[in-house]
Amino acid sequence: MLKARPTALTRATEALPPKKAPLRKVKAGVTAFRAQLLSKPVEALTRVRLRPKALEALPLLATELRNPELRERVLALTLQYAKELRWPTLGRLLPWVIDEPQVRKVVHERCSERSPQQPSPGGPAPAWIKQHWRSALAKNHHIGRTLDAALAEQPVLAKLLSDLGLEGASPFAKVLLDRAVARHSPAQLLEQPWTETLRFIEHSKAPWSGRKAMLLGILKGLPPFPTELSDQPPWLELSTLAVQRLGHPSQRPGAWKEQSQATRDLISRAHQLAAPLRAFPERDPRAWMWMRLGAQSAERVGPAVLVAMGDWICAERAGSPAAVRVWSKRDEAALRLGLGQGKKASELPPVHARLEPGASLEPALRALLQG
Repeated sequence: MLKARPTALTRATEALPPKKAPLRKVKAGVTAFRAQLLSKPVEALTRVRLRPKALEALPLLATELRNPELRERVLALTLQYAKELRWPTLGRLLPWVIDEPQVRKVVHERCSERSPQQPSPGGPAPAWIKQHWRSALAKNHHIGRTLDAALAEQPVLAKLLSDLGLEGASPFAKVLLDRAVARHSPAQLLEQPWTETLRFIEHSKAPWSGRKAMLLGILKGLPPFPTELSDQPPWLELSTLAVQRLGHPSQRPGAWKEQSQATRDLISRAHQLAAPLRAFPERDPRAWMWMRLGAQSAERVGPAVLVAMGDWICAERAGSPAAVRVWSKRDEAALRLGLGQGKKASELPPVHARLEPGASLEPALRALLQG
């Protein structure tokens, strides 16, 4: 059977016309071009006319900052072809080489000869060149001048790089974000749009150094922890993000050395309170119920969420509302082991109480805990 051949499919395949050219992988092409550049002296490269398709690989090769020989060749080709490269290609290349004065000079000449705001057959220039090329390509203080102009148009730090078309970890993006954050005090960082800022710190592909500085600055400026549960969500969300990115203050004290003991205690407390938010699916209202009840801990174990409540350990199905089962705290170890091994309910320790989901669940749990 393993040697059988589908004859109809074979005949259909053989009837297909031959392919016109072998398929080439982009990665292999870039690797070959890289090897070609390194195999020749810089002077020889500048005497050879390279194809436009080969030049499309320059932005990727420019990211290899720790290879001085390759960088020397990338810079030479950038200077040679800066006035010919398509704007999208040059826009990806410049953030990696813009610290070179000669590069800024030749691109400035191109922009002076024909404004990057005008339509280009090769595609549009990125926003930061269109809007701020005089600042970004200036002979002196190009970073500060670009940042002044950019912040005047977009004061929300989470949007700064994306509005400029500088999404990524290039040196230009890194220094702009680092300096932009450094211009803001902790109080000013707290005034930034909260959810947007936290999502930027958590998910953005922007350089981590700037996002970390934003996070540390926000932590330094935190006011006292609110007593009302309805006012706590921002602190709870921040604590989850901070521990996720920096580690828990008690486990990685080095990452928290810039923070006061009061801030460390606040984050530790908020992180403990926010345990149900991490254990249940996002925006699941059951998490807030357990927080109102004063859950001491909550975590996923197998298909369930285990919640510690004083002398009791409660288990609820993680995926969707179901009956809540209550055990004595003495049974916690056996319960964890059984759930982790996927045992049936009949194989777990005897249940103290079984409470059905619905409007009566929270009052019933509160009565049980108080009794």
